[in-house]
Amino acid sequence: MLFGGLSRFTSNADIDYDRRIQTTVLKNNDREDKLDEDMGYQLGGAQNSYVNIMNVEESIPNASSSHVIFWEPFYGHQSASNLMGNSMNMMTECFNRENFKTKLKKNGRYEIQSTLSTRPLYLSRKISDQVQAPITVFTPNLKPAAQELFDESHCGVFVSIIHNPIDIYQQQEEVTTTSDNLLVRYLAGIENVERRVNSADFDVARQVLRSKFILGSCEDPVESLKRFVRMMDATSGSGLNEQCSTARQQWNAACRKMKEVGEQNRSQGNSDILSYIQAEHEFDILLYEDSKAQFLEQKRLFDRDVI
Repeated sequence: MLFGGLSRFTSNADIDYDRRIQTTVLKNNDREDKLDEDMGYQLGGAQNSYVNIMNVEESIPNASSSHVIFWEPFYGHQSASNLMGNSMNMMTECFNRENFKTKLKKNGRYEIQSTLSTRPLYLSRKISDQVQAPITVFTPNLKPAAQELFDESHCGVFVSIIHNPIDIYQQQEEVTTTSDNLLVRYLAGIENVERRVNSADFDVARQVLRSKFILGSCEDPVESLKRFVRMMDATSGSGLNEQCSTARQQWNAACRKMKEVGEQNRSQGNSDILSYIQAEHEFDILLYEDSKAQFLEQKRLFDRDVI
């Protein structure tokens, strides 16, 4: 789904893997022998249109001047929504960003609504035609936002905090053929495909997350804040005024609260329900565990003397 630029892609997935990768990630037609290079994200169904989404190592030094998608896949969860609101506030107060969030209309059309004004930006027009300054979009709807924000002339940055899916699924009332393993579904581009997620889907999602996303973690909100400042503030902290300091403290508190509530719910939860969730959403749980390792691994990128 979300490959752009040059990315090495290797896997030991099942024999169906290559075929499904090609339905998710387009190969450049003149490099058909290179499945792991020149990957692009299909744009509007056009065979040769590619969205240029930065690799992780490119994203960090360029985030302050680029459009950013802050992916919150569990937007409807109260704690996640609270954290997203605090993230928006921090982006405004600390980094002078205009924030947008996606909204799905009843007619199936997406729009992006500014949090600073009432004007909607419709996804039938390129965002680059409607706003000039770099913006941040908060969305659970990763694919339509990415399609409309990013093109070959403007690289994009993905940021996300991956929450423990068990905490989310404890509140899920119904499981359908398109509601298992939602994290993997979004990342692999199969959110509306009516079948169960499998190991090859997980391999796609894992590689997308590792190669395209800068991760924060509510396991370590202080370190996450340091990384956001390093990425988003080109002057390394000059924007730390009273409003910014308050916004960062509120974000920190919301992140810690989400972690604490999740731990409490898991400790008090019905063991049969928890076992069912672990079986039903096996690949999301694996992805979450892998995201924690990725968060630690990305530290080396932020510890460089110059980024």
